[in-house]
Amino acid sequence: ISSREKNTKGILLLPVVISSFFDIEGLLHSVYDGISDIPVFGGAAGEYGTFTQQYCFCDDQVLDNGMVFVTFQSDVLKIQTDYSFNWNLVGQHYTITDAEYNVVKTIDNKPAVSVIEENLGLNAISFSPEIGLEFRLVFKKEGVLIARVIVGIEGDHLILAAPIEQNTEFQFSFGSPNNVIEHSLKLTEKYSGENIESIFAFSCIARLNFLKSNAKKELANLSKRASISGFFTYGEIFHSTENNYYLNETLTLAFFSEDPYSIKANNEELTSDLIEENSEDKRLKVLTHLTSKVTKELASKNEELNRNNIILRQYSQLIDNRNMEINQSLRYASRLQHSIVFQDEQFPSVFKEHFIFFEPKEEV
Repeated sequence: ISSREKNTKGILLLPVVISSFFDIEGLLHSVYDGISDIPVFGGAAGEYGTFTQQYCFCDDQVLDNGMVFVTFQSDVLKIQTDYSFNWNLVGQHYTITDAEYNVVKTIDNKPAVSVIEENLGLNAISFSPEIGLEFRLVFKKEGVLIARVIVGIEGDHLILAAPIEQNTEFQFSFGSPNNVIEHSLKLTEKYSGENIESIFAFSCIARLNFLKSNAKKELANLSKRASISGFFTYGEIFHSTENNYYLNETLTLAFFSEDPYSIKANNEELTSDLIEENSEDKRLKVLTHLTSKVTKELASKNEELNRNNIILRQYSQLIDNRNMEINQSLRYASRLQHSIVFQDEQFPSVFKEHFIFFEPKEEV
């Protein structure tokens, strides 16, 4: 992969994550450190959501662990990567205070399950994977929004579909199928001025379970630009200029073109109304917009409060420093007074009867 004479233009990774004993995120970061300018894309082998056994294939081998690498070498090939997320963030920020790979033990130093119960208004017994699909944890890393799906609960711990680092700040999120699918139209328009000849698409199993029969509609507009290949995954691999990432509940895309300067004519009209909205869908759409707006306003207010708190702390520190300087000066003055007032050896030679009254109000 690292040999430049082969003119590598992209790397497709197809790992078996569930039953393999390797750190997929660590591997992706290592690949980026070695070849940061080469797009890396792909997805983890999936199945029907049982999380039991997955496979990948290479030549005549069937593998139930490990990873398949596919490299693309060419003098003219151009590969671009992108992703579609489009979940709405809601509520305050929380911090993962104790986690081990994909097991979250505490959030804000409280049992992780208790935070879920407080925010989602249900107890651990009534939790189901369907709830985890709709209210995922979302955090931002180097500008990329990354989701983690809650797939189970063990005691006070949350089991996620992919690893999460300790000290990660996250928010809860939710969405509607319409919001997710509408974004695909914007993504298609983004590449309308380029000669896209083929698209590789990798979408999360959890995204499929959330969108259900509408999942194919997310790719409907993209398929009018070029042929699409791919599968539903247990984790999506995405490359940006900053790093390689392992995502959840996301659609990742790799756009292939061998003649980027020739725009292929495509007069097929894009579709903007992919899902017929009923009254419930419209109410959910309005609620989603309202919740998103309120969340952004609250975030803005919190940022303003944080800035004001920083200024207050700076002034408080300045006052503390000034008080310390004043107290030091007073203590020094007090020592001077004591050294002068209590040296009374000469008083008897001048005054037969005398006394000294010394009662400072504070230090002096």
